[in-house]
Amino acid sequence: MKCLVPRCPMAGRTPHCPPNTPQPEFMRKVFSQYQKALVFRRDLKPVADYTRISETQDAPTGGHRRRPFHKQTWEILGQLESHIQSKGYDLAMGFGGGCCNSNLCEMAPCAVSQDQACRHPLRARPSMEAVGIDVFDLASKLGWDAYMIRRVEPNPEEIPSGISVGLILVY
Repeated sequence: MKCLVPRCPMAGRTPHCPPNTPQPEFMRKVFSQYQKALVFRRDLKPVADYTRISETQDAPTGGHRRRPFHKQTWEILGQLESHIQSKGYDLAMGFGGGCCNSNLCEMAPCAVSQDQACRHPLRARPSMEAVGIDVFDLASKLGWDAYMIRRVEPNPEEIPSGISVGLILVY
């Protein structure tokens, strides 16, 4: 629901965004098969670089200054997932934050939605949010401070810190 209310502009535009993601019951069964998880975070500083400034000032990054931070998290996620798989955990599966389209394709129209092959078939995946993971609850359980940075004009001085989170399930 977090992808749908308030509606993310990517909802329904990729095969990895709701409502195209697996149903919650299916994901619960998948998650129950995994025995371990590696969760990592990246502290995003300064917070002002992570907040949305305005459509005009932020045009080069497509309206979201946070995109480069999430993209770097996805790159780390892919490297860690590959490393874990190379150690014999073939079914290791990683999830990052945000949409694969914004993190991998830099907002170019999704090839799959245009009946073409995915540009990043081994790296594209649903986000944690898209498969029902409450990232803020997860961060809280790990003792991490996480603050909602809304799509409206936040005052960076009012946000103590920002984080970008990655999760790899290990079977």
